[in-house]
Amino acid sequence: NPRLGPAAQAELLSVQKAEAVARLYQGKEFLIIAADTIVVVDGEKLGKPESESDAKRMLKKLSGKKHSVVTGFTILDCISGKKVTRSVETQLWMRKLSDKEILSYMQKEMLSDKAGSYAIQGIGEIGRASCRERV
Repeated sequence: NPRLGPAAQAELLSVQKAEAVARLYQGKEFLIIAADTIVVVDGEKLGKPESESDAKRMLKKLSGKKHSVVTGFTILDCISGKKVTRSVETQLWMRKLSDKEILSYMQKEMLSDKAGSYAIQGIGEIGRASCRERV
């Protein structure tokens, strides 16, 4: 929902994911843990890229800039239906990337399932982070 702030949107999506899975295990002794991540740069929320050109646009936009990574998460008890939802925001700084580096990264990583078109783990480790939790 574009009208929601990043934390509220990530939390809502994590609830929806948890509830969808919980319907399959209703009444059973399971805990469902679901999460959703949104990247925010210059006030723009970046989700998963829709195409290679969209991924390239996102990486160029992030290049050399500070941005936020907001992850909403939900823990849901399938027996009681009780759920807890929170979000965490991490501030990251991405170093300036050349077009060649962006293309090389795009060839090595599966970006279609990554908010902002990158993953901090592995070869995507391109920034330093500090965390603060929003409760």
